Amino acid sequence: MSGLFGELEARIVGVFDREGIGREEITVARELDLRYVGQEHTLAVVAPSLSDKGAKLQIAEAFDDHHLRVYGHNAPEEPKEIVSLKVIGLGNVTKPNLERILDGGETPPAEARLGTRDVYVGKGQYRSFGIYRRDLLQGENLIRGPAVIEEITATTVVDESQTCRVDPYGNLIIAIDKEGR
Repeated sequence: MSGLFGELEARIVGVFDREGIGREEITVARELDLRYVGQEHTLAVVAPSLSDKGAKLQIAEAFDDHHLRVYGHNAPEEPKEIVSLKVIGLGNVTKPNLERILDGGETPPAEARLGTRDVYVGKGQYRSFGIYRRDLLQGENLIRGPAVIEEITATTVVDESQTCRVDPYGNLIIAIDKEGR
């Protein structure tokens, strides 16, 4: 098993290396998925150093303890089987410096509003919605529903009981009215 863990760990480190994250910035955890022989469901336990003489006992005890916590019972005398090995890699990366967009106040720029369009709202009914271009909205712009905010890869619908505010980073924050609609 040590060889398999080593191989998986090398693959994980390689992935991080290709992303420019050095070995000193990576935390690697090894886990085993175990179950009692004849059972379907597995539980994950942290894999101890497999060079320890008592590793098998540590694994079995950790599984029995975890089984007791999760299911309220265990069977330490029953044989166990390892179903899979997992290596989990966590990379410590620098927090990105998010760029703020231009602050435009509550009123969206005139060029961001494309007009209105009848939108199907269900039960054979249409309603007039304001149509906006997302790429032209600015920070702190407030759009009252009903509205549709269009962009190349997504469409955001703001219901008539909702408002949408553009935050300083360009995220759309939709607020629901007091009735929860």
